[in-house]
Amino acid sequence: MKNNKMFDLVEISYGKKKIKLKIPKNRYNYIKPKNVPGSSKSKEIVNKLNLAIKNPIKKDRLETIVADKTVTYLIEDSTRSEPHKELLKASCKCLQGAKKVNFIIATGSHETNSEGNRKIMKNVRKEAKSTEIKNFTITINDAFNQNEFVEIGETSFGTIVEVNKKALEGDVFYINADMKIHYFAGYSNALKDFLPGICSYKTIEMNHSMALDPKSTCGRHPFHYDASRRDNPVANDMWEASRLIQHYKKEREVFILSTINFDEKLVWCSAGSLKEVIQSGIKKLDHLTSFKIEPSKYLIVSPGGYPQDQSLHSAQRGIDLSRGAIKDDGKILLIAECIEGITHNEKAKEFFYRRLSKNLDDVLKEIKKKYVLYTHKAYKSAELLKKVNKIMLFTNLDEKSVRSIHMHKIRNPQQIINKWIKKSDDVINIIDSANKIAIYN
Repeated sequence: MKNNKMFDLVEISYGKKKIKLKIPKNRYNYIKPKNVPGSSKSKEIVNKLNLAIKNPIKKDRLETIVADKTVTYLIEDSTRSEPHKELLKASCKCLQGAKKVNFIIATGSHETNSEGNRKIMKNVRKEAKSTEIKNFTITINDAFNQNEFVEIGETSFGTIVEVNKKALEGDVFYINADMKIHYFAGYSNALKDFLPGICSYKTIEMNHSMALDPKSTCGRHPFHYDASRRDNPVANDMWEASRLIQHYKKEREVFILSTINFDEKLVWCSAGSLKEVIQSGIKKLDHLTSFKIEPSKYLIVSPGGYPQDQSLHSAQRGIDLSRGAIKDDGKILLIAECIEGITHNEKAKEFFYRRLSKNLDDVLKEIKKKYVLYTHKAYKSAELLKKVNKIMLFTNLDEKSVRSIHMHKIRNPQQIINKWIKKSDDVINIIDSANKIAIYN
């Protein structure tokens, strides 16, 4: 430990800062999204978004499509690490010729009245007024308010599709979508802004019940360029639901602007046709965020800092996507601030956190009897807890809350690492931005 030439200081994300861990040079594998050039300055981001919008894939120009039409503009909520302000700035000036613009924050079942969502609404008003969009509304999808929804049909998977009534007023869907790996929908993409984005709790629950299917996993999607990776029940159901929404009572055109963002940098963007843009984004993500790694006895995981680790509910994705990097009976150290606690969502708290606090065998049995939304998180966490020796958590959460879900709060990550190094010669796998990475053996 005294000879610093033998050690590296490895940075890992925690909330809105980085923490440094001292690890021997030959004793760790460090994985994060591949380092590619990106834009972090607002003006540069807007310029790149403008260029994408002006050069759409297999679509007419956005200004032409929306002229004299009512536009449903779907905006992702504040849990998404994307340049919301710049997306609005680049987009709104293209919507000046629309008859009306209905802005909808596509929360799915996420919290509606968050500080982040209020900030997005403020930016929407500011940008709409500055670009002289005179006729506009702003709505936040509230999956729990049944009065907001209308039933429009059923998918071949048996999902009853209830969609936000406001979304159906439009002639055109315009969508801003962040893309990343997703642990059961394959990839986050514009399809998720339809379902779960603007759907009811009932519809989301029916769709997410398929998360227990082994094929509902990262790296599989109906738009995947590799035909052998197109079968994902959750994502296939989302695609069917999106088509029902698009064609309900009339044909609605869809134009999307998608981005990939790491460390507050825009690294890729594309606009135009739904399928072609998503497929292009999947290729980019597979290149940047898919890794093969040998499982180890020790694993350190960070979801990627705020907002990826804003709550335990969000941070859970990181350890699930990293499970391929840990051996059976191994030890995991999760670095997640959880500044907003377990979650603001009471149903998520009930069916993820409180469910996970039960006996692990009971957690695994109960979900097979009846699926309730969010129990897939408890199920997947229980599976992992049964597989490994221990999951430790460096966090802002209190010790009792951590202990009640069969995890162990620690106060000094470096002490844990020092013990691992002294006890074994095993390499330590370290994954940062784990909420955006796919690990394959």
